[in-house]
Amino acid sequence: MQVKATAYDGEKLVTAETVNVDIPTNIEGLVKKYGAEFCAARLVTSLVIDYQAVMRSKMYDKKTKKKGLTGKSLQDAVDKYKPSTKKRGKSWVEKTREKVKSMSPEEKRALIAELSGTGGTSTTRPTSGKPIRRAA
Repeated sequence: MQVKATAYDGEKLVTAETVNVDIPTNIEGLVKKYGAEFCAARLVTSLVIDYQAVMRSKMYDKKTKKKGLTGKSLQDAVDKYKPSTKKRGKSWVEKTREKVKSMSPEEKRALIAELSGTGGTSTTRPTSGKPIRRAA
């Protein structure tokens, strides 16, 4: 299996690498390689994180900015949750790439000008709100 990792110095990408790692993809192989105790501990940790995500999504609606479920109604929603092996959705980077690919050449030039500081008016990053450092 290939494992990718990136290293950043603040917001600047320093390096990105990919290595091959022998990670079994079934329970028997994982237990044989790492042991049952380790596998159980990792699964429990992962499940706790999954349940916390379900709880957060039910406790507060980010779109409407309203408080959601509490107490027994939250417990009922959590009880209905069934973990699955559903693949994650596309990252914001993947979605952005798709959107840029569908833009006209003029729109791409305007976006590049805005992002590079040669034609746009934005002075902050849309994701973090941090100031954009402009080259002198």
